[in-house]
Amino acid sequence: MPERGRIQELLLAYRSNITLLKKWEKDKTLREWRTDYDARRRTGGLLGQNPADPTRSKKDGLSIQEKLLLEQQNVLEKVERIRTDVELTRLLLFQLNDFDHRLMNLRYEEGKDVRDICAILFISKSSFYRRLNAIVQEMSKAYDRFYQDVNA
Repeated sequence: MPERGRIQELLLAYRSNITLLKKWEKDKTLREWRTDYDARRRTGGLLGQNPADPTRSKKDGLSIQEKLLLEQQNVLEKVERIRTDVELTRLLLFQLNDFDHRLMNLRYEEGKDVRDICAILFISKSSFYRRLNAIVQEMSKAYDRFYQDVNA
């Protein structure tokens, strides 16, 4: 099942993505960039400049300002991809029952190790790994159903 790899990828990146988003939400520069980027998107994107402009690069035909705007756009699109991954992971986690949701949060959001999780939930290591495997499979099915509904 190809979705299984995507689910594992989302789960492994979940904790670090949450940390990055919290850090970026506090970043004044990114907030300013977001406002500027949203305004440019509403007006049609980058505005062309005079081709004879001396700030224009001879190599690729972009001015320094246009290069900076493209860099801002790339950064903000990366932030949005990470935000989408976090929200998708949360959506998939909310599909789980309370026990499974707690197990996944302990592992992937709080970063607890297997021994600690087993002690907290009163389960054996083998039960943890069996449950984890079943949860990832269940999340893969939910992911598949979600994208079937979106594409229908």
